[in-house]
Amino acid sequence: MFQAFSEIDPAGFSIEDNLIGGLRRRGREIGMVSSLVTLKTFSDEEIGYIRYPVVKYEVKDNDFIPVPPANSGQITKARGWFYEFINDERLFSVQVINDRKIATIWGIESDAADRTKIENKFFELLG
Repeated sequence: MFQAFSEIDPAGFSIEDNLIGGLRRRGREIGMVSSLVTLKTFSDEEIGYIRYPVVKYEVKDNDFIPVPPANSGQITKARGWFYEFINDERLFSVQVINDRKIATIWGIESDAADRTKIENKFFELLG
């Protein structure tokens, strides 16, 4: 078993995925991957105040227009991560600002997690 410790955001997912892929390419057998920090680590209330914006974009018809400092590549990556792996309404919001529909995909840094919860999860996974 491989235990991962990464951010809950597109970059964290990418780093974890690249690390696992790299280990496998080097002949390491990794049967199961367990994340030490997941959305289950946090209460709804905690998520509401510890999340941070990963990317903001305007939704106009079927177009996604970056809200600076975001760019189109970041929107594509964040949307792919969100809809393929997360799809949790607590990490997505839409606001109407000056007749513009602004979507935000949010992330959570792993160091926002309670250390005791991480420790308990680690030892639980060790068996």
